[in-house]
Amino acid sequence: MGDNDRGNDVDLKASAVGVDAARFAAGPSSATFAADGAGTDGKPKPRKFRMVANTGAPMPHWLFGRAIVDLDTLQIPETSIPVLVSHDHGRIAGWTAKIERTAEGLVAEGTLSGATDDGRQVAALSDEGFPWQASIFVPPQRLEDVPAGETVKVNGRDFAGPGVIFRNAKLGEVSFCALGADDATSARALAASAVNNASRNQGPRAPEGQMKNDTPPAAPDLVVQERERVAGIMAEAKALGLPDAAFDLVKDGASLADARVSLRDRKLATLKAAAPAPTGQPAPGAPAPTGTTFENLPIPERAKMEFAADPLVRDEFGRVEFYEAFLRASAGNRVKMHSSAAAFAARR
Repeated sequence: MGDNDRGNDVDLKASAVGVDAARFAAGPSSATFAADGAGTDGKPKPRKFRMVANTGAPMPHWLFGRAIVDLDTLQIPETSIPVLVSHDHGRIAGWTAKIERTAEGLVAEGTLSGATDDGRQVAALSDEGFPWQASIFVPPQRLEDVPAGETVKVNGRDFAGPGVIFRNAKLGEVSFCALGADDATSARALAASAVNNASRNQGPRAPEGQMKNDTPPAAPDLVVQERERVAGIMAEAKALGLPDAAFDLVKDGASLADARVSLRDRKLATLKAAAPAPTGQPAPGAPAPTGTTFENLPIPERAKMEFAADPLVRDEFGRVEFYEAFLRASAGNRVKMHSSAAAFAARR
């Protein structure tokens, strides 16, 4: 496929992609922090930041495999947007003053709040050397699917399929994150006059990398713990055949122990639904009784159940993988009702 060729377009409303899918970790980036000195009341002015929020490079994506944000069609609000921690609307770190496209990518500049715990924590952890990563919330108006073996030019570089392009996305917020999809993302703090003045007023500054009580900073340990939590939940979900369930558990902050309980309960419910019918009831593979529904199951499990129970489904699709793909497309409003699809719907 040539550079100017395009993949398959899917028109979407912003809500059709889902909140998690619209959160897009940055490529290799950096953030700097500084202060404007002391105000007239002698108190430090709010800390400023500059962040490369997205480099425009392709990134791994939990739903689409690989994805890239088209920065040329990105809709950037003219007003300030929120700066959060980990895309949590309850954790406000500050706000933007300017967002622009540069040779580095999408660059955001703004202010860290001195009134919120999260704003102060972002600044304090940065001063200690914590490696903040960046992420953006960009619900797309259009997804462009690039099949394997085809290439599309995006952000001045070749994007090879399989993957998805976020077109006409709208920037909703930027976030500081402890973990991102790209381990190469980084952030560092710059010494600022207001910070140094505050340190002098409070006594001797602790050695680099240490707090005043000589206890090593806990941030690196927290990063390791978070990586282990996420990896453990995803491994447990994959082992149970419920990979889609992992992301909600990670997002909600569930511990590994609680996630195991939730995943196993969910798997048990799925197995019960798939158990052979009691004596006198239709056998597995026979048409399900009138009123039986699997619509509340995850799509992979629903596809298996309906494929086994409904001979019309087996006759129409032949393989359970094809029926699962049909259900996923239907859930995303991406099914075009051609004659065969309409006939299948009518038969059911």
